[in-house]
Amino acid sequence: MRTIIIHGRGLILLIIAIFLIRFYTIAGEGEEFVIIEKDHKKGLVNKKGRVIIPPEYEDLGWTNGGTLLLENVIGFKKDGLWGVLNTKNEKITEPVYTSLARFNESWIVASKKLPYNSSIVYGVINAKGNAEIAFQYHKLHVHNDQLIASLEEDGNFLYGILNDRAKPVVPIKYDRILGITDNLYEVISDDLVAVFDNEGKNLTGFNLDSITLLQNEYVLTFQNGKIGLVAQNGKFILNPSYKDIVIDQHVVKAQKFREWLVFDNNNNHLATYAYDDIEPKGIGVYKVKVGEAQALIHQSDSLLSVFSNFQIQKQIDKWISIKKENKAGILYLDGRMFLEPVFDSIKYENNMFLVKHKLEGKRGWSMVNHYGKVVTDQVYDEIDWLGDSYYMAKRSDYWGVLNGRGEEIIFCKYDSIIQYTEGKLLVEFLGEDGILNLDGNWEILPQNKEIEIVDPMRYLMRSPYGSFVAYYPDTKDFTAEYFLYKHGGRYLEKTLDLKYGLLDEDGKRVIRPEFNEISELQDDSIYYARSDKGYSFITKSGKIMNKDDNRFEIINAMAEEFIGVKIDGRWGFVDINGKLRVANQYENIGPYNEGLAPIKILGRWGYIDKREDIVVQPAYDTVYQFKNGICRVVKKGKYGLINAKGKITLECMYDDLLRLKTGGFLTKKDDKYGLASDEGRLLMLPRFDQVIDLDNGYVIASRKGKYGLLSNNGVNIIPMIYDELKYNPYNNVYLVAKSAEWVNIVIP
Repeated sequence: MRTIIIHGRGLILLIIAIFLIRFYTIAGEGEEFVIIEKDHKKGLVNKKGRVIIPPEYEDLGWTNGGTLLLENVIGFKKDGLWGVLNTKNEKITEPVYTSLARFNESWIVASKKLPYNSSIVYGVINAKGNAEIAFQYHKLHVHNDQLIASLEEDGNFLYGILNDRAKPVVPIKYDRILGITDNLYEVISDDLVAVFDNEGKNLTGFNLDSITLLQNEYVLTFQNGKIGLVAQNGKFILNPSYKDIVIDQHVVKAQKFREWLVFDNNNNHLATYAYDDIEPKGIGVYKVKVGEAQALIHQSDSLLSVFSNFQIQKQIDKWISIKKENKAGILYLDGRMFLEPVFDSIKYENNMFLVKHKLEGKRGWSMVNHYGKVVTDQVYDEIDWLGDSYYMAKRSDYWGVLNGRGEEIIFCKYDSIIQYTEGKLLVEFLGEDGILNLDGNWEILPQNKEIEIVDPMRYLMRSPYGSFVAYYPDTKDFTAEYFLYKHGGRYLEKTLDLKYGLLDEDGKRVIRPEFNEISELQDDSIYYARSDKGYSFITKSGKIMNKDDNRFEIINAMAEEFIGVKIDGRWGFVDINGKLRVANQYENIGPYNEGLAPIKILGRWGYIDKREDIVVQPAYDTVYQFKNGICRVVKKGKYGLINAKGKITLECMYDDLLRLKTGGFLTKKDDKYGLASDEGRLLMLPRFDQVIDLDNGYVIASRKGKYGLLSNNGVNIIPMIYDELKYNPYNNVYLVAKSAEWVNIVIP
């Protein structure tokens, strides 16, 4: 027989071998212990190998995963609940807790069910099982050497921070608190975020949208799409103003946003903004973009609307349209939401929003007033502004009328609404035309005749049996034997054999119905009337100035009392008497303007005056109208300028010349642009890649990717050093952009 003596750790290992499936070494006060497991039950062995707690518990340790003893006590689990016992296997507390978590060297965070409603509450006990913090909390979460505590109040949960003596560090009044680092917390209130340190100091204010860790060394803070930084110790704070922040080889680097500077016409610097993009949307209002998110700001850079992924579109009076996920909505210009983006489409007509959406299972159009209220009680297939404060609406293929309150004042039963004039409606009903008033009553009953509304007091009715203009309901103003049609402010008369005449405003015949065609009134002077015999010139009073002139093959519009005509294949000019004032000897002509008319001889264009003197020799491929004594001309495919005396003021050497609305010319040569004055004086050589006329006396010019501002007379206003330049017509200012750059952040 042999006796084996095992000492120390060897004895422990032998005992483990007897009992063990798994074991864990833990420490107590100056002693080491081993948790042993047998048959899914756990116990405790000291370093001498003596079983001090037999393996009869479901678990030993703490519910937050630790096993370190607290003043020689440890948590045990039995029948699904936790209690506290010491290393002598003496129960300090019965198993009544749903969780036990070691907090510090003396305290244990515990939770238990209330006897009357099974709610779980949290408190703190000591190693003797006595309560140090009353069981009144919805939650107590251990964070380093502090507790994140929450209480329920009126159905809401409020959060704060307690220290290791249960004293409040942060009052329990916030929506949520999360531990970020050992020293920092994320505190949320009303959906805004702040960073607090472990002394309860608010380091950032409640201005943040969110935060995140950067390589476990720094906290990144986010506000309106911009990024800032807080050092882990809370002693260095960088406000959110950057596009990106990274750590590169232990160096913190930050990328700035594009810098947008605002200047006036005198190059005075007015403001600076920092966004990816900026676009004027109203007086003192800008749309700004950060990444994919957009918002409205005031010119003071204060936020009008929150940053969102909707698209800010065009201004509509005091509103601005938006779109989100193909749904349309409306914001006020001050950023408040007017109509949520839930509509298929939105139109704004005569101070009313027309919206397409789904209502009670049916998709169609409704009216929304200035208060954002849907005023129609049903949806329509179509709604369009009719006139005044009335709208035409279509339902089930029939039309009616809505008033400005969305009330259906004329029932939808008409085939179409043809015309509206100051309270009178020309409608088609069962294939016939009639006139309604806004009460829905017939002013003129439907009939198989053609009807037009002349004005609020009168109507025109025509048929093969004659026509008349009458006052409502049936007082005839005048009658005509034939068809009548409105013709300017007068009436065109048409016979059954398709001959035309003219009646004046009172129905008096001005031109007998014997012509094939009658023109519009020319130069407020005469009508051209064409018959089988030729052209006649007839005054407004009906006086025939030139009767049945068969010389004219083609006749042009009258200008400056001269009428361009083609006679025997050549062009010339006649007056209202048909007298040839400019001989028909030209291949082509244009109308008189500023006393000069273009003429074409031998394939080249020049100009003559009203005496038929050649002022500009026919030497050009193309000529344009004079304006302020200057005309664009083309010679051998190149553009230039001449004056009214035919003098070349700008040589024909340009690929194009564009007259600017506010004066001067844009010149183009070899895909480069320059400027010339009204008189044709060259102001700037064509050396710009792009020139944009702003219609305000200034142009945006770019060269080699840089932008600046010039006046129309070529004066450099904003130097050409910027990456982009935009004009704000609402405030008459200019926004210029600088590229985003990276900077190193020095952290002490």
